[in-house]
Amino acid sequence: YAQSEEIERELEFWTSAPNQPVAHLPLDFEGGENIVSSVKTHSISLTEEETKQILHEVPKSYRTQINDVLLTALSRSMKSWTRRGALLVDFEAHGREHSFDDIDLTRTVGWFTSIYPVVLETPEGGDIGVHLKAVKERLRTVPGGGIGYGLLRYVRGDAGIAEKIKSRGEAEVVFNYGGQFDQSLPESSPFSLAKESPGSARSPRALRRYLLEINAFVIKGQLTLYWTYSENLHRRETIERVAAGMMEELRAIIAHCRGLETAAYTPSDFPAAKLSQKDLDKLMGKIKQVERGV
Repeated sequence: YAQSEEIERELEFWTSAPNQPVAHLPLDFEGGENIVSSVKTHSISLTEEETKQILHEVPKSYRTQINDVLLTALSRSMKSWTRRGALLVDFEAHGREHSFDDIDLTRTVGWFTSIYPVVLETPEGGDIGVHLKAVKERLRTVPGGGIGYGLLRYVRGDAGIAEKIKSRGEAEVVFNYGGQFDQSLPESSPFSLAKESPGSARSPRALRRYLLEINAFVIKGQLTLYWTYSENLHRRETIERVAAGMMEELRAIIAHCRGLETAAYTPSDFPAAKLSQKDLDKLMGKIKQVERGV
């Protein structure tokens, strides 16, 4: 499959440059060694009520998915820190894409994954709605759930293609939404999350790939984000401030969406129409005028 023309057609997408330079994370300690033994993790949570709103109310406003909302909040908080309008993030997804009609994965147990880069751009002067729609549309352009990135870079065996993809730049942040553990492990389940630490999976001397690893889960009804960083590079108070900023952005998104009278749409909601956001906004405006009898 990695050698197929279908995957080769994705090359332009994975090598296209962003519209503006992407941000590099500011460091508190220049030259620090980013190794496993220096890792610290800061966790922060929404309330149960806020989590319900993020999962069930907010998606209705812009026909979004949870990742659209989380990455919008992340990019807005990161902009306040980096002072740049574009952020390159490696996004980790489940990897169970329906690419092959003749392969049935329903009885396959295991951790599938795909990791691919996404440039999140924060429109200048745009409100939350504009930014949320921009992130949603960006994620909708990713072909095949993102698995083509890894196939082209690591599996195809073409050094030229691999180098072309690599030259686009390496993300300093990786983000993963792990889902609702409350649904996977209900109270009636004979299994539960262990309170004990499983210990380190890597040597304490191993180099870390990212400056920041952000993992999100819904546990006991609350959305919790775990920010993993190196104390050789960042102070704890710096990470706490940026993490708190993302939570405030999530609360701002909740307030914004709850204040909308009607749902808003984006071009990916009507793929066959091939409309731009500007054209769609005009069309929706005319529909509202008709509904009001104007």
